[in-house]
Amino acid sequence: MSYPKNSEIEIPILQVLSDLGGEAKPKEVYPRVAKFFPEITQEDLNRQSEDSPGHYKWWNLVRWAREDLKNKGELDSPKRGVWKINEKGRERLKQNSGNEKIVTTPKSSAKESPGNWTNEELEATIDAYIEMLKSQRSNTPYNKAEVNNALRNGLLHRRTSGSVEYRMQNISAVLYEFGEEIVKGYPAMGNVGAGVKKRIADILAEKGFLDFNTEEPTSDEVKFEKRVRQLRKRRLTAKPAGIVNPSRSSSQSQSFVRDPKVKAWVLQQAKGICELCGEPGPFIDSSGEPFLEAHHVIFLRDEGPDTVENVAALCPNCHRAMHHATNKEELREGLYGKVKRLVRT
Repeated sequence: MSYPKNSEIEIPILQVLSDLGGEAKPKEVYPRVAKFFPEITQEDLNRQSEDSPGHYKWWNLVRWAREDLKNKGELDSPKRGVWKINEKGRERLKQNSGNEKIVTTPKSSAKESPGNWTNEELEATIDAYIEMLKSQRSNTPYNKAEVNNALRNGLLHRRTSGSVEYRMQNISAVLYEFGEEIVKGYPAMGNVGAGVKKRIADILAEKGFLDFNTEEPTSDEVKFEKRVRQLRKRRLTAKPAGIVNPSRSSSQSQSFVRDPKVKAWVLQQAKGICELCGEPGPFIDSSGEPFLEAHHVIFLRDEGPDTVENVAALCPNCHRAMHHATNKEELREGLYGKVKRLVRT
């Protein structure tokens, strides 16, 4: 594929740093910036640099854009391994958002603002967005311009093409925050006001596209992994308590109620590095993160707790070894020695 230019990556870097509280480590930035470019595939993210074997090409591109931002005085490095947006960078981000926010209607001299969209208009726009997302997932062709025109020939007849485009970006921003897939070509760069953000999120939840119970334990594996993905988008500063005695949930097969915060926190702490072998995750997963798995050192079936003191982040190879290798007991002892938070119970 044709990767974005350095100049096109700069604003997403500033936006990601702003979203993360102003500063972040590079490995937190790379996957989040990639979300602004839905045309970038998993293969693109996993591609190694021809000039620097062992390094991802995408990471190098983001680093170069970051150097340009430093040279422009919009980014600082307060300490090694930390990127920080400064006041000049925030001002550029504000100006960029401001240029996108002001849209005039052709049928009146008034300016449109996020607050004057009705719930019916928002729902119609979200319905159209969902249909495009479904087409994208099924590799069915669709035309964004035709969708835009159809909306403005109907319920959104008062809206301009640009205002509909901007609202689509608002929807992408809400989905992005919740760790969900977004429609290609609608980058999550809209500066969404709190009121309209909640209204968009509520409508998406009603239609089954968002899960507001992100931090709630569950035995449903699909919901559990989805909540973990969403939680990893946030900064979990507090160590979660977890579940000391996970209850069993019986359906056709038996499973355990688990706390998604525990897995998300452990994976965040690992920063993409296997806690047993010390190697990076073997590939970049669909959420843009190095792939690691959560391993309960004392198995849940053996009454082990679902807490951070009993969970380690392992690469798939080490995870399988912990279950099946002839020296698995030796490996477990090694894990206890390497990961100080782990507690024998």
